[in-house]
Order: sequence, then structure tokens, then C-alpha cells
Amino acid sequence: GTPTCHYSFAYPEVRDYFTSVLREVVENYDVPGVHFLFIRSNPFALYEEKTVDEFKAIHGQDPRTLPEDDATFWQHRANYATQFVRQLREMLDKVGKSQGKHLELSVAVPPLGNGPTWCIDGATWAREGLVDWLTVHAGGILPLEAVGAYRQAIEGSKTPLIVDFYPRRMPACDRLRRAVDYYEAGADGFCFWDSQARVVRASEFATDRFLGHREDLLDWAEQMPDTFRVIPLDTLQGYTMDRRYWTLTSG
Repeated sequence: GTPTCHYSFAYPEVRDYFTSVLREVVENYDVPGVHFLFIRSNPFALYEEKTVDEFKAIHGQDPRTLPEDDATFWQHRANYATQFVRQLREMLDKVGKSQGKHLELSVAVPPLGNGPTWCIDGATWAREGLVDWLTVHAGGILPLEAVGAYRQAIEGSKTPLIVDFYPRRMPACDRLRRAVDYYEAGADGFCFWDSQARVVRASEFATDRFLGHREDLLDWAEQMPDTFRVIPLDTLQGYTMDRRYWTLTSG
């Protein structure tokens, strides 16, 4: 096959390396825990010799003869990431005990049904109590159905389900209504990827801080047109504000 530029978490040396990096952080800095992104640097295992040999030993079949999206091989690959998360949880519990506190583990994961380029089983991590926060990130707008599916998959666990809110820019009143929809679908809260890009409108910045006020959101959305007034800016100090000539093209 053709090599990729990814670490393979099928190898214990890789899992040990990343665990040691995070151990260094929690041992030397006063932090409440760590966050690991499983929405970048994927996939975490492919067709490495170890991955293939262990699949053969368990299932008696060469995974290279199977469709890329074969469910059994998907689970086999997902198990390596799960081993890593269990290892992280064990390390955090051990260090946290020595410090007299609970060190949290937060993860960002793709939605359920993530294909062969992911193989991330975040629902299992929540059900096993391995993670304190589970953030679902779709790389774009997360469908309500995906939130509901994850809520159902982790039902009974104590892990809060957090929605990574997209799109980056939207009218504040629409964001408030969308937040209500996410809550009703099963979300426990929200986070914001690329938050520095989410303050274009004063109304967005003002309301995003209060999305936890679940019972008030619809009323606020109705009042929003009267609270904020939008005035298009054509020029500033004589310079055009045309979007075609924005900061990234102005030199």
C-alpha cells in the first residue's frame, strides 16, 4: 500500500507517546484536565501490518479483501482509539489521585456513522464512563438527527453531550432558535470552534454567551429584531468596505 503521514494508534508505542505528553501537562501545570481532538489527524489506524495481523488472528480473514467500509473492520480499527482513551483515563485517574482531584477528559468526535476515514466510537467511551465531556463536531452544520442519534447511543451515561455549533456566522435570532432545536434533540450544551471568527456581528457576540439560558431563548429570538439594528457599512474613512476587497486581499 501507499504510506500516509499519520500515526497509527494500533501500536502501543504511539499510544504511550501521546499519553506521556499529556501526563507531562497534568503533572506540571495546574489544569482541570485535558482535551483530545479526534476530529483531526484521522484516521488513527489503517492497514498497518499489526492492524492486519491482529484482524486475521481474531476473524480469520485478511481485511484487505473486504470493502473499505466493512463494519467488522471498522470496529477493529475503532478499538485501537478506544484502547488509547482507556489508557488516558487510567493515567488521569492515577495523577489526579496523587493531586487530590479529578482530572477531566474531554474529547471531540465526529457524528455516529463516521466512515472508514474515522473509525471513532465515542458512544462506547461515554457508556464506559471514560470521558467527562463528549463534543460532537461535524466539520459543518450538525443535523438534528445526528444529535438525537448520539443522545440515544449514550443514554444512561453521565457524560454531557456537547454540540459544536455551526455555521460560524449566522443571525443571532437564528442561532437562538437553532440552540432550542439542539436542546430538544438531546444536546446538553454548546462549544464554538474558531471562536475568533464568530464575533462579526455584535448581536452574535452578545447572545452566544447566554445560550445556557435554555428557557429564555425563544423569547429572546422574538425580541431580537427590536434589540439590534443592522446598518450596512459602505465605506470607512473613505475606504470601500466591499466584501470583494476584504482584509485577506488588501495586502
